[in-house]
Amino acid sequence: MRRAIHKNKPHPDIASSLDSLGIVYDAMGKPEKSLEHYEQSLHKNQSHFDVAMSLGSVGFVYYKQKKLNHAADFLEQSLEMLRILNSRNTLHSEISTIGFLLTLVYAEQAQINS
Repeated sequence: MRRAIHKNKPHPDIASSLDSLGIVYDAMGKPEKSLEHYEQSLHKNQSHFDVAMSLGSVGFVYYKQKKLNHAADFLEQSLEMLRILNSRNTLHSEISTIGFLLTLVYAEQAQINS
């Protein structure tokens, strides 16, 4: 419906719906469908904050799939964007959540490499 209204152009409503579908598919145990929707959301978002959070969501799905290199790549991009966007010093919980997930990824990578 939102795609019809906005004629498939980038719009935050479409990105939000795609993000929500990604969450639902992830909860249903369908990571590939989840990733598909999160990645579509990345192309529809106009807000840098939303892009940063979508990158984090993609990284989290890859982490749960044990695709640690992909997870690290997306989480690092998310963290970097959030740090840049934090000029008002208000994104503490988002930065700490992504940082925590990145720490988990690094710890698992270290276990594998040792």
